Amino acid sequence: MCRCQRREAAVDAASQAFKSWSKKTAQEHSELLTHWYQLVQENKEKMASLMTKE
Repeated sequence: MCRCQRREAAVDAASQAFKSWSKKTAQEHSELLTHWYQLVQENKEKMASLMTKE
């Protein structure tokens, strides 16, 4: 997959994600983002290790 195809795939994925995201309430946004934050905090050492191996 070339760079332009990856870019198009990313834009398409974002467009699809926005459709469902925009239907959620502010409370649901808050809950999802809080959960995401918790997952990042729980896995930050693993993420840092993976990022430095790139």
